[in-house]
Amino acid sequence: MKGEKGNMNIQTTTQTRLPASAAIREDAEKKLWKRLCHHQLGVSFRKRTAVGRDKQDFFSPEAALVICIDDEGINCEQQQNEDARLRRFGLETLRFSEQEVLFDTDRVVVEIFRNTLNRTARSEKRSNG
Repeated sequence: MKGEKGNMNIQTTTQTRLPASAAIREDAEKKLWKRLCHHQLGVSFRKRTAVGRDKQDFFSPEAALVICIDDEGINCEQQQNEDARLRRFGLETLRFSEQEVLFDTDRVVVEIFRNTLNRTARSEKRSNG
C-alpha cells in the first residue's frame, strides 16, 4: 500500500447464503451424520449415496437401510412409491422430518439403531441357517 488509490490491494470475500430451507436441511444432515459416521451404531453408513436411480441422504449396506430427511413440502405419494421401490430390492426406508432430526435427535438415533439391530440380526439368521 503506497498511498495511491490504484495500488491498494483490497480483497473482498462474498459468502453465498443458502435459502433458509436449504440451510435447515444442511443443518439436519450434518447433525445426523455426526451420529451415524464411523460405525457409531455398529454398521457403516454412507452419506448422499446413489441407491438405484436416486441419491439417498444416508445408506447402510450392511443393514440394507436407507435414511431420508424430509422437508415439510415433500409429496407423501411420491415417498410411498419410492419406499415401495426400495423394498423390492430388500431395502428398508426410515423417514424423519428436518425438525425431528434437529430437535429430537436422540430419539431419531435410537430408532435408527433399533432398526439396524433388527435388520442385521435377521440377515445373520438367514445366512446362518
